[in-house]
Amino acid sequence: MFLFEHTRDAAHLERAVELSKAYADQYSPAGSGHRTFLVVAANAALRFGDTVGGDRPVKEAVRAAQRGLGHYPQDPQLLATYGNALALQYDRDGQRRTLDRAVAAHTNAVRFAPEGHEDHPWRLSDLGVALSRVAKATGEVQDAQHAVEVHRRAVRAAGLEPIDARARTAPDVTVLHNLGSALLIEYEFTHEEGVLEEALARHRQAGQTSAALAFAKSIHFELGLADALYTQYEQSGDEAAFDEGMDVRRGVIANSRTGIR
Repeated sequence: MFLFEHTRDAAHLERAVELSKAYADQYSPAGSGHRTFLVVAANAALRFGDTVGGDRPVKEAVRAAQRGLGHYPQDPQLLATYGNALALQYDRDGQRRTLDRAVAAHTNAVRFAPEGHEDHPWRLSDLGVALSRVAKATGEVQDAQHAVEVHRRAVRAAGLEPIDARARTAPDVTVLHNLGSALLIEYEFTHEEGVLEEALARHRQAGQTSAALAFAKSIHFELGLADALYTQYEQSGDEAAFDEGMDVRRGVIANSRTGIR
């Protein structure tokens, strides 16, 4: 996983999956190492499936998470990885039952990481992302608003209110970005100016990190801010928003070429 972050070579992810499986087999299920390597294998398989696409890598990501859950059925992290792998599968097969399974997995992840659990905010955010997919599938504004409310709960649980609160960890950045993206989906349904304004504000909040968290502001997150700015331009004709969005995209291109991320 570490090598992939530096080289972006998907072969390192595939190797991480195989090594983690082998290491997990060397531990007794009663030991912490067994779970640790099953989690690493599931996460690496998920990253590999997300990076290269294709039916086989995505199905392998689902199987890797299922393997872990066979030993630890109430593990929130494995449940979340399983839900994310199913979401990748849904993006390929478009089957509503696949999406429903993803939502169920994330719902159980929240159940086993309740309020007060250190992973509670992140598991809520994962569930919110799955529910946003549901909104896109149904075309119902109520589903979009339900997703936003779950994301708001995640933001509150992470201590990221009021809106000028700074992200302290990489997962904080993700939680804020996910709320901003969910608000943009809600705006597609409602065209309410206040929804768009908050989406933009949340994306900006995600960017207000310390220098130590600069790595968390990935291309994906920065493009979320650019999308919000372009939506504002389309809604209001605000040329300053258009110009800023262009600057963000230019920065993404420049940084990707220099290998900063």
